[in-house]
Amino acid sequence: MNKPIHDYTKGSTAKFLEDLLGIEFSVFSTAQLEFIKDVPFSEIKMIDGYAIYTDNGDEYLMFAYLSKYKTKRWGSLPKFHTVECKTKLGFSNFSFSNKMPVDIYSKDEQKLLKDQYLRMCGNCKHEHMKSFWGRFSNIEWYDAVLEYARNRKIIVKRTDEYTAQWKQISTAYREKKGWQCEGCLILLKNLPDRKFLHVHHRNGKKSDNREENFQSLCILCHAFEHLDKVKQRKGFIQLDEFVSLKYEELKRLKNKYLNEWLTIKNDYFRNV
Repeated sequence: MNKPIHDYTKGSTAKFLEDLLGIEFSVFSTAQLEFIKDVPFSEIKMIDGYAIYTDNGDEYLMFAYLSKYKTKRWGSLPKFHTVECKTKLGFSNFSFSNKMPVDIYSKDEQKLLKDQYLRMCGNCKHEHMKSFWGRFSNIEWYDAVLEYARNRKIIVKRTDEYTAQWKQISTAYREKKGWQCEGCLILLKNLPDRKFLHVHHRNGKKSDNREENFQSLCILCHAFEHLDKVKQRKGFIQLDEFVSLKYEELKRLKNKYLNEWLTIKNDYFRNV
């Protein structure tokens, strides 16, 4: 796929159009989590027994796993570890990742198994995820992230008041919800659509990362949680792009904000 020559939502072009039309391009942005792997153990810090990696002010809970494994011999994939449990201490040469899925090379089958979702090690679950014990037969990677965020003793904030782990937390919550808006139920699972799904803090506190304080919302539902910004025409272009792309689906799902958005948009351009 050819990349666009110029992004007209940034730089001097955007500034000119914002001044001319009185609208803004990108306010309701969502956290984008990049896949981080092959981090040497020397760059990882152990905090409260968890493997943590910091990069440019962002923080990640890292999952340790054996990327090369005798899957045929053991009849399963390797497990992932979040802490220095007794199972992990019995092995070496771990790889680290900040999310799933990961690739595993089967040493005895001599083939690469791509995009594998690993299960958590039983000892990790038993020793450090006791709040899960008895509630789940398995703990997914996103459960581990959300539980770690809830229990983190020292909260590190970025300059925008979000916590340093926000990219990972936001992605974990959206994946747990199946990349679906909890407001209108539109499904945004395809990679190009994921940028339109946000995580809203119900109480408005960006540092309150309890799972019950989150709500997975499409950009339209999220924008109307901040109606003052919509009326100030912030995020106007991004909202219009989303509604244009998903209009029929939003209409079918009876998104309660669709008509209100169209009214705001039409009234604005009628008066420009």
